[in-house]
Formats: sequence, C-alpha cells, structure tokens
Amino acid sequence: MSFVLSWFNAIGVNAFCAVLAVATGFVASHHACAQTSEYIVTELSEEDASQVPCKLNNLGDIVGRKNGALEGAPQAVTWNHSRLTSKHLGALPGGDYSSASDINDAGEVVGVSNTDKAIVPFVWTAKGGLRRVPLLPGDSCGEAIAVNKHGHIAAQMVNEHLYGRAKPKSPIWAF
Repeated sequence: MSFVLSWFNAIGVNAFCAVLAVATGFVASHHACAQTSEYIVTELSEEDASQVPCKLNNLGDIVGRKNGALEGAPQAVTWNHSRLTSKHLGALPGGDYSSASDINDAGEVVGVSNTDKAIVPFVWTAKGGLRRVPLLPGDSCGEAIAVNKHGHIAAQMVNEHLYGRAKPKSPIWAF
C-alpha cells in the first residue's frame, strides 16, 4: 500500500518523510521528521500494488510510477493534490516503460523512459506533453532526476564507450 500525508508544511518536510517511511518500510518517529503532531495520512490506492510514489512538490502533487492502463509495464504517473487521482503520462515512442522522478510547483515532471534503442530522460508539461530530453554527444543512456522552479533539469548521462567502462556525467538543461 502507498500512503501520502495530506497536510504538510510549506517545504513539504512532513509529507516527504511520511512517503519515504511507508515506501521504504521504515517507521519514522514524528520527532525525527515531523514538525507538528497533527497530520492526516491518506491512502493513494489499494488496488495497484505496483505503484511507487517518488517525489512531491510544495502543492502536494505527487509523481512516481504504476502499471500502465492495460496492465503493461509501469509508466510515469502524477497524483493530483486535491483529489489524489492519478494520471498516466505514457512512455516515449517505441517504449513501454517510464518512471517520474521529480515535479516542480509549475507541474513540470521529469524522469526516464525507454525507447526502442535506449533508456532516455524525459520532461512532461501540460502544454507540451511527454518530450525526450536530448542525450549529450556520445552518450548512450540517461535519466532526468530533478527539475527546479525555473524548469532547469538535472540529469545523469552515461557514455559506455569511454575507456571501456561507463563514465557518468551530470548535465543541466534549460528549456
């Protein structure tokens, strides 16, 4: 089961600790994570054991992944803060898997998706939908891991052809 804290402070500390504690199986003391003793825990959904909430923004919107609409591979999903309803973001062309790793307060979501040739980073916006974040020249795969309030995306890229082993890089994109 996945749970989310529906009351949290301005920077989301209480909510993050509750999601982290439930998702990892740790039970966090309210002295360690919470700044208040008053909060409400709400279950996201009990019908899908595959769902994994990952991050939430200051508004309470949550991103992660859960099984696709047709019980296919897990795909990136957002849960709306007001109704906790989920919305699948899909996968990039040629792929069937995606996972969201971060969301900012503007609702921009970043993560990773497979294609027919590689595992690549993506950005999703309400206007633009799911878009591939380009890899750096020579890189074979990557993942978008964070997005800030300005829409700048932090990612990890890997070039497996340098020196016979994987060499990670961490670029930042501004779209």
